Amino acid sequence: LEEEDEVYPEIEYIEYDVKKLGEPGTIQPHRDNMSQVSLVVLLSDPTAFQGGLNYFEGGEDDKGVDLPDRSVRLQQGDAVFFYGDKCSHWITPVVSGRRIILQMELSRGQPACSMWGDLLEWLGLGG
Repeated sequence: LEEEDEVYPEIEYIEYDVKKLGEPGTIQPHRDNMSQVSLVVLLSDPTAFQGGLNYFEGGEDDKGVDLPDRSVRLQQGDAVFFYGDKCSHWITPVVSGRRIILQMELSRGQPACSMWGDLLEWLGLGG
């Protein structure tokens, strides 16, 4: 991020509850369109679900050779930060239980709600 960059927080509480869904919960490989930085925090106890492993594309080394995909098994309260608009990411299917995360993106897009602009202006951060 550069000092002059304007970003807006987008915060989501996401629940993958196999019982409620009636099937495994998953997210396919994707990029967060306008996100400068994405953050995922595991809120649930990792023993409360099976599956739901975070994966990130490996990218390339300095010679252009593809690197293997990386995975991260978060513990309760752990956070992972990544460039959501540049790094393809996904989770393996949550096959049982309930996985809960807090996801935040610092988005270059306009705030989804005018409240954010008012709040940022009130805080003296623009808006």
